[in-house]
Amino acid sequence: MISGYSPAEVRDYLDELAREIDLLQAKVRELQEKLDDREERIKHQHEEILENAQKGAAQLIAETEKRAAEIVSATEDKRKKTEATIESLKHQRDMLRRSIQRALALQKDALEMLDSHDPQEKFFSKE
Repeated sequence: MISGYSPAEVRDYLDELAREIDLLQAKVRELQEKLDDREERIKHQHEEILENAQKGAAQLIAETEKRAAEIVSATEDKRKKTEATIESLKHQRDMLRRSIQRALALQKDALEMLDSHDPQEKFFSKE
C-alpha cells in the first residue's frame, strides 16, 4: 500500500504556502517602499548639498572678485600717485637746475666783470 498525502492536506499546505508568499511579497513591497523613500531622501540631500556648495562657491567667487577689484583699484591709485610724485619731482629738479644755472651764470658774469676791470686801477684812481 502506498501512503501519500490526502488532497485536503495538500490543499491546506498550498494555502499555507500561498499565505506565506503573500506575506513575503507584502514585506518585499514594504521594504521596497522604504528603500525608495530613503533613495528619495538621499537624492534630495545630495541636491541640497550640491546647491549649497554651488551657492557657497558662487559667493566665494564673488567675494574674491570684489577683493581683487579693490586691490586692483588701490594699486591703480598708488600707481597714479607715484606717477604724480615722479612728475612733481622732475618739475622740481628742472626748476632747481634752472635756478642753479642762473646762479652760476650770474656768478660767471660777476667774475667776468671783475676780471674786465683792473682792481688796482680803481684803487689808484680815487686818489
